[in-house]
Amino acid sequence: MLYNNTARAFISGEQPLNLVLVKLHPHSLHLYLCIPLILPFLTYLLLLHFLHSVFIFLFSLLLAIFILASYLSYGNTPKNSLRFLSELLEKHYGQRVYILVDEYDNPLNHLLEKSLYTQNESLMEQTAELITGILAACGKGNRALEKIVLIGIFDPLKKEGYSGFNNIIPSSIMESKYSKHFGFSEAEVGEMITKLGFTEAEKMTVRENIKAWYDGYSVPVGFGEKLHVYTPWAVVNYMSNAYNAGEFSPKCYWAESGVATILSNILEKNIVQSVSQR
Repeated sequence: MLYNNTARAFISGEQPLNLVLVKLHPHSLHLYLCIPLILPFLTYLLLLHFLHSVFIFLFSLLLAIFILASYLSYGNTPKNSLRFLSELLEKHYGQRVYILVDEYDNPLNHLLEKSLYTQNESLMEQTAELITGILAACGKGNRALEKIVLIGIFDPLKKEGYSGFNNIIPSSIMESKYSKHFGFSEAEVGEMITKLGFTEAEKMTVRENIKAWYDGYSVPVGFGEKLHVYTPWAVVNYMSNAYNAGEFSPKCYWAESGVATILSNILEKNIVQSVSQR
């Protein structure tokens, strides 16, 4: 009946489009029936994606505004930066923060190594004031902070930092509680030699050279007790060269570090001053 109606429509010159499509494309009816169902679903997905993007943007914007406002409330200065960071971490993790500052004395050591303090005497003081200002602002009255641990070669900031940095407790190699942790003991050196897999002859050579060259210092470990510790930097470099390159001749690795240059500059300056005063 549908086909006959379509034929009559063509003969009469009338072309009902829907009927013609059904005749020419019998499967297109399913497509037309599915489109009204698919369009709302696609619209829903696009709207959901748009709302998600808007939410992420607004959340990021509000977070940036909150961080900026919080930072500005402390004063827009570098001295408050570490304290601000510690309080953010405490709020996020819900526990007080440990702050580890490795080579905290590096800026001052760089000035000493390059002898820049001789060109501008106030440069050392300004650098020390900036570092101690950051640490003092973070440490004093900071409820988010558990402890600050500073690791360095020298202890210049306590001497240069004035009253803003006078509440620290130095732990040096001369204290029996920590002295054995500043170097390798003879047992630890022997264990490293064994693990590297040297031959017996090589083990003897390595042990003798390390003992002769890098048996760095004698430290107190108790009342009347001392321990020989080996210089870690020199021992590690020597073993690396011996194991990887087969180079068993010892070298003075410590002299290539910045510490040796600093001591050399200080001694040179003191010698020049003493000579000029005569």
